[in-house]
Amino acid sequence: MNVYQVVRRGSKWHVLMPNASPEVPSSEDKSRIVAWAREAAKKHDGSVQVRDIGGQIEMIYTYANGVEHHDDRAQSRDNAPVPGR
Repeated sequence: MNVYQVVRRGSKWHVLMPNASPEVPSSEDKSRIVAWAREAAKKHDGSVQVRDIGGQIEMIYTYANGVEHHDDRAQSRDNAPVPGR
């Protein structure tokens, strides 16, 4: 499975690609980069890992037969049980 990673380097967002796919220009517009990566992953039944500024995964989009499934990691972390409660 091809895994595309959306990461921030400096002031711009980039897509790290699993193969020799055509390069995508970097952008300050995160949503533009995420949209491109999602479209590429959909075509190849891959997944997209969107990382926050600190490098943690905040969202994963996975495609199987052109159908999208997503996992909001940031929401999962926010709703995680607090130890000792």
